[in-house]
Amino acid sequence: MRLPILAPLLALAFTASVHAGPQKPLDLQVVAAQQQQIRADILASGGNYRGLSAVKQEEVMDHSNRLLRLIDGKRSSEELTEAERMQAFNSLELIEATLNHDNDRAVCRYEKTIGSNRKTRVCRSVAEMDAERERNRDNLQRDQTRSTGF
Repeated sequence: MRLPILAPLLALAFTASVHAGPQKPLDLQVVAAQQQQIRADILASGGNYRGLSAVKQEEVMDHSNRLLRLIDGKRSSEELTEAERMQAFNSLELIEATLNHDNDRAVCRYEKTIGSNRKTRVCRSVAEMDAERERNRDNLQRDQTRSTGF
C-alpha cells in the first residue's frame, strides 16, 4: 500500500534542499497538514494504515510529533537551519518508508573527513548503510582471523 498523500513529493523537495544549494522553499504548512492527516488516519484505526503493527504506528507517530515540533510556527523551509532541514528530511523519509514498507529511504548525516576536522554531509539509503556495515564487519573479522591464525 503506497502512501496516498504528498510524502514522495515532500521528501523529494527536502532531498533537493539537503543535496543542493538554494531551491524553491517548501511550504511547511503543507507538511504539517500532511502529518495531521497521517496521524488522524492512524488514530482512526481503520483507513489506509490499518495493516501497520502497533510498533510501526507508534514509530510513525513519534517521528511525526518530532517533525511537527520542529516546524511549529514556521511557514517555509527557509526558516529552518541546515541541521533542522536534514532532521526534517530524515523524519519524512522514515515516515514514508515505514508507511510504504520501504527500505530504500535516504538518511543524511555529517561525517568527519579523515585527516580533517571538517564535516561533510553524506546521504545514503538504509540498504547502502546496512551493506557497508556488513562489509566492514566482515573485513574486521577477516583481519582478526589472520592476526590470530585461527
